[in-house]
Amino acid sequence: MNSKVIGSFLVESDQLIVGDPCYPVECGDEEESCLLTNVKRGEWAAVIFYEEDETVSRLTTYHKESSLEYEWIESDMDIMVDSAQAGIFDASIYGRDEVISGSLKNVYDIEMDEEGVKYYVACCDQTASGEQGGIVPGGVVSVSGWGDGCYPVFVQYNSDKEITAVSLYFFEEDEE
Repeated sequence: MNSKVIGSFLVESDQLIVGDPCYPVECGDEEESCLLTNVKRGEWAAVIFYEEDETVSRLTTYHKESSLEYEWIESDMDIMVDSAQAGIFDASIYGRDEVISGSLKNVYDIEMDEEGVKYYVACCDQTASGEQGGIVPGGVVSVSGWGDGCYPVFVQYNSDKEITAVSLYFFEEDEE
């Protein structure tokens, strides 16, 4: 399995939203997104893992001071993906159009007439890139392996019981 560090982002709150960026912040459906609390604040690095055929198999982000030495624990929440992409976002920034500066490519020519759509378009522009993902303000997004579906969320905790790493598994190595 190949991997690539795609950058870093700042987590200013102590909460992360894990989910498909097509869902608005106020959606609140536990099956669509996952809210993680007691998250370590600071700079987080993001890594995309690829299979040999370049299919994205996992999206992982971790606090830069984390050692990733702790066991991955499957959370009790899965996320639903309907736009073939998913991400991990600072809850205080997710879906806020005003954090998107500059012009967007808008590769899918999405109508940006509602709040939160500009943030979603920024995510789409990243997943349409040759890297199949990238950094957006307050988070990271990638294509979701096989596409739409339901995916598990894994976390790591430090000795202070703060979440210091989050990973989305889009499929297991032994799946076909």
